Amino acid sequence: FFFSSRRRHTRFLPVSWARRCVQETAHYPDYAMIVVSATQGVNQVAENHFKLALAFQVPITFVITHTDQVNKDKLSGVVSSIKMLLKKEQTNKIPMLIRDESDVVLVSRTLKENIIPIFLVSCVTGYKLDLFQTFLNLLPASNEWTSNQDMHTEFYIHERFDVNGQIILGGTVIKGQIKTQQTLFLGPDEKGKFRNVEVLNIHCKRVSVRSATCGQTCTIAITLGKEASEWLAKNGQPIRRGMVLVDKKMNPKAYYEFQAEVRLFDYNQGSVQLAKSYEPVINSQTTRQVCVIVGQEIDQEQESYNKSQRKKKVKAKSADILNQHTNSTNTSVSYTHLTLPTIYSVQISVVAVSLKK
Repeated sequence: FFFSSRRRHTRFLPVSWARRCVQETAHYPDYAMIVVSATQGVNQVAENHFKLALAFQVPITFVITHTDQVNKDKLSGVVSSIKMLLKKEQTNKIPMLIRDESDVVLVSRTLKENIIPIFLVSCVTGYKLDLFQTFLNLLPASNEWTSNQDMHTEFYIHERFDVNGQIILGGTVIKGQIKTQQTLFLGPDEKGKFRNVEVLNIHCKRVSVRSATCGQTCTIAITLGKEASEWLAKNGQPIRRGMVLVDKKMNPKAYYEFQAEVRLFDYNQGSVQLAKSYEPVINSQTTRQVCVIVGQEIDQEQESYNKSQRKKKVKAKSADILNQHTNSTNTSVSYTHLTLPTIYSVQISVVAVSLKK
């Protein structure tokens, strides 16, 4: 197991939000585990991490700790708040409170479908830690790497090093296998072109190997062809993170425009607007790139549901204002100052994005 922890305090959210997106995609996580303290309950940080896990479409598990410090009523309230969070985000996920070993076996087989297990543990008393450890041991490995092994080679570059004049590239094999003496395409450059390079040697975990398979992180030493050498000498150091090494048979092409499905959520409860000409930052694996939105199409079904939810909240707020003014001498209420709640989660079906040069 490889656990990657995230900062949970609210003061770190503005600084580390983009960094967390980059780290999540770079590590290719198989599962997401959200730890909730029974004494604090589900706060805004836990809610944002849940939305982030939904955006990456990874199986989610909730673990409630500090169960020895609260009573049963408080604990049941935390579990209810998790269930309310699932309803709020309109997911088809079904929460399941883990009670015995049979529940553990069931959720370990159906976690990737629509089940979200909820564990109640205590590190002080050891309450149900054995069930949680059994759950971790029963979790299956991701099938994505297995299905990608027979594809053409694709190596994503995370870092670039220079050792005694030798170019070293560090990254992850996304598809296929990468072998020594193999000729690959390196790119794209600023013009979207790819150039020939040859793999000299490969190191995995500081051990020299002949090949690296799909899912492995390694470093490789490359030698440049004539065209690539001239390109490198002319442009300085154009090899950067975010480039790829791919098989020639893939006939790779680079694009400045693409379509994406976007889920909006705001960590600071502020106003969120997504419109044409807006310039967000794309976080893709280890790279960040400013882009500009050139068009959008909103999911009408999702938007109609959000409008109905906002009307319900406004009616409830109006009723509260009327109740507050019942015993007042001035019973007139102005509804012109009632503002609709901000939509924090909107599903955008198609968004056309253009990378800025």
